[in-house]
Amino acid sequence: MNYPHSLLPTPRPTKEVVKLVVVAPLLDLAGFYQDPFFIRAEVSTRLVATDSGQTFTENIDVLVVKQRLWVLVIESKQSRFDVTSGIPQALSDMLSQSSTPQVSTDVARFGMVTNGREVLFLKLTPRQPPIYIQSRIYQVIDAENDLTQILQNLKMIGQQLL
Repeated sequence: MNYPHSLLPTPRPTKEVVKLVVVAPLLDLAGFYQDPFFIRAEVSTRLVATDSGQTFTENIDVLVVKQRLWVLVIESKQSRFDVTSGIPQALSDMLSQSSTPQVSTDVARFGMVTNGREVLFLKLTPRQPPIYIQSRIYQVIDAENDLTQILQNLKMIGQQLL
């Protein structure tokens, strides 16, 4: 996959452009547009903070689903933001799945954060308290091996849940 270098100059791509140019082709190559998976965009989530009784509502940018199981939560950021700035929102979205009663709470959840230049993956183990790990940061532009590894990671996530 060749990344369109015309996206690099100012103005920086918006998160919608990042989803269109980076996320959509990767999901296609990883097989997430085929049965048994389906894609949902701008999914509203709700997370209740138990300490303060507050409820937070936000949207998941892209959600890959298999039956009722959330396979992959994707958070996109504008390219001007550091990729790590999307980790808190992605984790919040991944935690909000716990409020869905028909979904097993002991299944690991996966996330991907991208700003169009970089990608990182998250894995959340739903324990009390939840534990997460993150991958290294992969480069999308001018790093052929990293792009291959990003695609392999996506395929591995999909295959774990087949």
